[in-house]
Amino acid sequence: MNTSTTTRHTWEFGTDELPRLRLQAHHADIFVQHTGAPGQTTVTLTANAPVDLSEVKVDTEGRDISLVIPVLKATDGSSFGFSFQIGGFSLGAGGSVPIRLDVVVPEGADLELKVGGGDIVIDGRCGELRARTGGGDVRFDDAGDVVVHTGGGDIRANRAAQGNLDTGGGEISIDSLGEGRVHSGGGDVHVGAIASGAIKTGGGDIHVGRTEGDVTVTTGGGDVRLDSCLGTTEVSTGAGDVSAHVAGGRWQARTGAGDIIVTVPSGVPVWQDLSSPLGDVTSRIGGRGEPVEGQDHIEITARTGTGDISLS
Repeated sequence: MNTSTTTRHTWEFGTDELPRLRLQAHHADIFVQHTGAPGQTTVTLTANAPVDLSEVKVDTEGRDISLVIPVLKATDGSSFGFSFQIGGFSLGAGGSVPIRLDVVVPEGADLELKVGGGDIVIDGRCGELRARTGGGDVRFDDAGDVVVHTGGGDIRANRAAQGNLDTGGGEISIDSLGEGRVHSGGGDVHVGAIASGAIKTGGGDIHVGRTEGDVTVTTGGGDVRLDSCLGTTEVSTGAGDVSAHVAGGRWQARTGAGDIIVTVPSGVPVWQDLSSPLGDVTSRIGGRGEPVEGQDHIEITARTGTGDISLS
């Protein structure tokens, strides 16, 4: 019997190719470092109680590494509860021992991380990323194709080439996203730059630094701020204000009750369709003439139920 007050165990793996790690646990925080030697992967488990690791499932095939950690109970009797397995999922109630998982993989390794509850933190550049937690925060630096979900925590990232970020109610912040979808059930969303895709929150504010292609931006009731828009941009908010600088392309905005403020570059022809049944509509753009064939021009459509509209 393990009579120590803590448990610490390390699994070591070697692969000829860049590894793809699948790691699943019930109640754990996961910390990943992309600093490993080529082909080398280590996973270190730390628990503040003696636990039995005999039910941990380990499998390797080619570059694929799988480590599934079930609900862990203290072997010294300090935890009480029950647990059982349904397919690939471990379920339990009461008495599970929370664990910490420290992972070291080579730069560019693919990751599939799943925890029932806990944070996921990834430092360095990974390849494909699949990360899911029932309620913790997720943070990563740089990834290729990503699918990230948390039941209620925040998502923070520097860059993703493409993919989906989703939280049930937390905030989302990413500096750069290629083609993708960003969704929060109700938190604020910040996107530094997005090539194309959709940004949505149930009720929070949205701030986007730059849109480069076709993008839809939707919030149930928050404010929307767009620093620079290209391509086709569609904005909708139930009652919030909208402000944007439209550098080119086609731009449409609708709000139930908020104000809309739009600026455009000087000298560029602008087609405008502005409507507010109960608010003031002001356009400070003088006649710029019809664009000649092939000349850049901007199309602005703005609708608000009771707010004011300003175009300059």
